[in-house]
Amino acid sequence: MKYWQVAAGEGGRDYSEDFLNFGVMFIGNLPADLVRFAERAQKDDVVVLKKPNRGKTLKCGRWQIVAVGLIAGCSTYRQQFDDVQGWDLRNCRRVEW
Repeated sequence: MKYWQVAAGEGGRDYSEDFLNFGVMFIGNLPADLVRFAERAQKDDVVVLKKPNRGKTLKCGRWQIVAVGLIAGCSTYRQQFDDVQGWDLRNCRRVEW
């Protein structure tokens, strides 16, 4: 079993509700990310979902853990995620959060 972390956005974007509502993690389109999460991550590996903490109590650059889940399926390309807050996030994996 391996442990992974995935960010639910940055630069003002927050996809954490989409991750949780649809039971997925978006992989993004960077070649290194695609290889890491599509080929190396395995079913039942643990995923930590994080997002930037915009609270006043922590300094900038810190992350907030939103959820922990298990990878539940293979990498897929889902047309329904072609426009998530203006971004193409069709590469994803099923996760049981």
